[in-house]
Amino acid sequence: MDLETLIPPRRLAAAARALQPRLRELVGLRADAIEGELAERFGCVTWDRVRLIGQAQQRLDEIRDERFASLGGGGAVVIERADQPLECLPTAWRCLRRGQPVVVQLERGALRAGAELLQRMSRSIGPALRVCEADEARPADAAEWRVVGVEAAKTRVAVVQPDADPEVAAYLLARACLRRTGTDPRAVHRVVVVGARPRLERHLRRLWLGARMGPPDDSEAFAGPVRTELASAYRSALEAWTQVPGCSCLVEGGPLVRPTDSSEWSYLAP
Repeated sequence: MDLETLIPPRRLAAAARALQPRLRELVGLRADAIEGELAERFGCVTWDRVRLIGQAQQRLDEIRDERFASLGGGGAVVIERADQPLECLPTAWRCLRRGQPVVVQLERGALRAGAELLQRMSRSIGPALRVCEADEARPADAAEWRVVGVEAAKTRVAVVQPDADPEVAAYLLARACLRRTGTDPRAVHRVVVVGARPRLERHLRRLWLGARMGPPDDSEAFAGPVRTELASAYRSALEAWTQVPGCSCLVEGGPLVRPTDSSEWSYLAP
């Protein structure tokens, strides 16, 4: 007898709905600890950490108000991506709200915070919610379950329209380009500007020159450090771009000298 027969979808969906306020509360109670893990694992500065946790909470709130046309549909596998922290939380919970049993599979190197919160909820949900480590095989009954998420993030391109406010556009681009110091898979690394751009370029120069690169515990830092291997790739990319005909540089990038307590991290001018 399969798990969906043992735990009918309607009963599972009702249990998940009743437990959702508890999950939302746990995210809030664990917020400080999650922030610490984000800082240690990704070098996230304050605004980036708050954004990641806030997005997870917002998506849980959206699920709270969802109504599902049908329930069930078989068990689901949700992957916690190594570079997309906390995204397993709303994805797994939406499946449970639909009455689908869930196995959360951690990618190697993934942040454990989201999976650990779900593991705590499994004490109330029961065997319909399980977590597998990166190198652990899925349970036998879940071996053929369909992977329903988390979708790997796609490369993003920004477009600045002719009627855009150049100062606002420059600030939004700065945030979008420097999400997790530029290492977020949803960071914007290519921008298409429609129309004249001198004012936009002036604002970008001001922001790039004024952006404070600092350690994750610096509340005023706009972006943090990166791993040394990424810094090497960054310098190689800068060198390659200088050889491209017709390419001009708005602000010169490169390594920055900053105090750091770890040889793993480097600071870069954006």
